[in-house]
Amino acid sequence: MTRPWCDEERSWALECALSGDSVEEIAEIAGRDPRDVAEILGPAGRLTPRTREILSLYSAGCTFPEIGRELDRSWRAMGARVSDLRRAGFAIPHRCYAIVEGRAAP
Repeated sequence: MTRPWCDEERSWALECALSGDSVEEIAEIAGRDPRDVAEILGPAGRLTPRTREILSLYSAGCTFPEIGRELDRSWRAMGARVSDLRRAGFAIPHRCYAIVEGRAAP
């Protein structure tokens, strides 16, 4: 029998998945079975490798044009993919406030 997941562990695993980590990577770090991790992540555990790559670059601070250049896709397609994930219920933070604050900084 597997040990139960606490709320902090569950949040951490979801954060990892939305930052681009695979189920296997999360399971290895958490010392858990990948099936256990996939079950706790639900839809986030079924993200495609391309989507995980987009989220990894996005969470690293890359802009949509930078992600598009890196993956040889249009920046609009990258932004649309992140927007689609948000509409699907994934809690992916917006970074507009950071851009505005960065422009206002001396």
